[in-house]
Amino acid sequence: MKERSLVIVISLAKSHIHYCKALIASIEHYGILNPVIVLKDGDFTINSIAQKKQVTVISTKEINAYHDFKLTGLLTKINICFLPEMGFAYDYYLHMDADSIITSDDFKRKLVSLKDDFYILQGKTLDYHDEKSKKMFINYAFNPTSFEEIPFNLNHLWYFSSGHFIMHNTLITPFKEYLKHYRNELNTGFSKHTRFKFGDQGFFNFVVNILYYKNELKVVVVNSGIYGKDEEVQYKNLTIDSIKKKTNTEVDFIHYTGPSRKPLLKTHNFGSILYFFNKQFYKYPLKFYFENLLRIIKHHYLFVKKRVVLKKRTLLKSKKIV
Repeated sequence: MKERSLVIVISLAKSHIHYCKALIASIEHYGILNPVIVLKDGDFTINSIAQKKQVTVISTKEINAYHDFKLTGLLTKINICFLPEMGFAYDYYLHMDADSIITSDDFKRKLVSLKDDFYILQGKTLDYHDEKSKKMFINYAFNPTSFEEIPFNLNHLWYFSSGHFIMHNTLITPFKEYLKHYRNELNTGFSKHTRFKFGDQGFFNFVVNILYYKNELKVVVVNSGIYGKDEEVQYKNLTIDSIKKKTNTEVDFIHYTGPSRKPLLKTHNFGSILYFFNKQFYKYPLKFYFENLLRIIKHHYLFVKKRVVLKKRTLLKSKKIV
C-alpha cells in the first residue's frame, strides 16, 4: 500500500514558545521527517523555529486574511481546514499543541500506517446519561441537547482533546461547511454562555460526533499520550534514559496543560525529559541557558506586576466604598 502523506501542525501562542522548541527537538530526535507547519497566533517572532529545515511558519493573521473567519486564540486549530488551499495539501493532518513533547520511538511507526478517517489521541467514548460524564462534556465540548435540529447518539458520544488528533483530508470539506453555519457561535476565548465550549475543542467534538452519527467517518481511539499532571511513578518506562536510547516508552507524548506548566523546566513532572528536549533545540548550550534565564526573569516580573496592579485596584475600590 502506498504510504500516505502527513504533515504535523502545531498551534503556537507566545507563552508556549519554549515548549514548542522542545516539541520540535523531540520530532528531530526520533527522526520524524514529516513536514511541520507552525500556526503562529500573535505578534511575535520565532526566527529560530522558522529556520529549522522541515518547519514552515504561518501566522494566523496571514491565513485569516485569506479566509476572513477570524480564527485566532482558542479557534486557531480550525485553520487546518484552509491549509490545502494555501498550498499545503496532504493526506493526513496531525495536530499537536505546542505544549507537548514526543516521548516514544513507536510514535513514528504509527504515523506511517494510517488508513482511517479520524484518530483521537487523547479521549474516549462516554454515555451522556451518566451525570458526571454529562457535566464534563457540557463544560469542555458542547451541549448536544441544545441542538434540537441535530440528532446525536447520547449513549455513545466521542469526547476528546482538540490538542492532539489526526484527520484525513476528506474531512476538511464537511468541517468548513459546519464552520460557515456555526462560526457566529464560536468564541476565540473561554465562555460559559455559548453552546460550544473550549473554543475549537467544542467545535471539533461537535463535527466528529455528527459525522460519526451519519456514518460518514470512522473514528479510532489511540490514547497514546498522557498529561503533564500525571505522576512519574505511574510510567516506569518513561525515563530520561529510555528517551536518550529512543526506545518504546509506551507513552507517545506528554501534553502540558494548565496547572501542569511551571516556570522552571525541571520542576515539571517528567522535567528532566522536557529539559533535555528544550536544550536539544539549541545549537549552542550558552544560548539555551541565556534564553531560559531571560524567560524566567520575565515570568517573575510579570507575576509581580500583575500582583501590584491587582493590589492597586483593590485599594482604589475600598477607598470608593469608604
